[in-house]
Amino acid sequence: MRYIITIALFFGMRVVIAQDGQFSQFFSTSIHLNPAFASFESAPTLKVNHKSAQETKDGSVKQLSLASFIHPLQKTTSRVQQNGGIGLTVVQEKAGFKGVYQSTAALATASYVIPFDVKGLMKLSFGLQGGIVMNKLNTDGLQFGSQYNPYIGYDNTQQGEKLNENGNTYAIFNSGFIFSFTDHENPLLQQNAFLIGISADYLNKPKTRLIANGVGRKASVIKTIATAKIRISRNLFIHPSSLILRKRGQFQFNNGMYFSTYVDPKATTIVQIGGWYRVNDSFILLGGIRYKNMQVGGSIDFNSSSINSNEVIVSDQGNSTFEISFSYSFNKLNSIIKVNNPLF
Repeated sequence: MRYIITIALFFGMRVVIAQDGQFSQFFSTSIHLNPAFASFESAPTLKVNHKSAQETKDGSVKQLSLASFIHPLQKTTSRVQQNGGIGLTVVQEKAGFKGVYQSTAALATASYVIPFDVKGLMKLSFGLQGGIVMNKLNTDGLQFGSQYNPYIGYDNTQQGEKLNENGNTYAIFNSGFIFSFTDHENPLLQQNAFLIGISADYLNKPKTRLIANGVGRKASVIKTIATAKIRISRNLFIHPSSLILRKRGQFQFNNGMYFSTYVDPKATTIVQIGGWYRVNDSFILLGGIRYKNMQVGGSIDFNSSSINSNEVIVSDQGNSTFEISFSYSFNKLNSIIKVNNPLF
């Protein structure tokens, strides 16, 4: 019995280390989804997301946070031309037994736009992203089988298992492109819009090591995102969407639908609700509001999933996760909300 905690911790870390935290609000964390999205912001924008789940009966914890700042690259002549964008992103994650696995990533992003017409209604955006990931194990408060004394129980003066508590630091590189089209530059006259993008994470397949004598490589993850905007009535739009993830031959399919409506005649306030179905796994319900430059959203993920060390999609034992998001655009020129793709 005294080795149960050590064994559980060891196998638990093998699964956690192989997983990547996945946000439920794909479009509010767009720069994390595809670096080419850095060119889609028309003004400097700050975005913050936090996702967490209640601690499970076995002590597992899951928390995921993101903060990003995006600045557009524009050229102003007779009109404003979007040439690209740059961004900085920090992602933090805690997972596993008592949050033993902790990860922090700091990423820089640059995106460039190739327009196919003068107004930029049809364009191709490219994005590159690179940075540093720092992983570590927080073993404070953990007890190991080697510390067990049959007379007094666990003896914290005894040395526990040898783990790489100093952590593991490695570089990562991601890239992506997005093709987008809209039928009018004025959001009040726009009828339809469409985009499709492909991105690749961990292009360099970095080595990871958190357990003594344990070395592995991060597998590349290919993401394909597609969404459309279709006007149903004067103030109502639908956004059918799809996201496909591929990792070492295993696929995760996500299908979603959003509904957007302006709630004032000046188009300065928009409400959006929607949902996603992760095939054979879970449902995501989300919604939020944007008023002029400020946006707030929330979502609940019933039985979220990820890909384990054997590249098999596994569930979270039915434990729901909650996510909140906030963003602010430093746009002082125009308060009309332009929504070509979902907000959350």
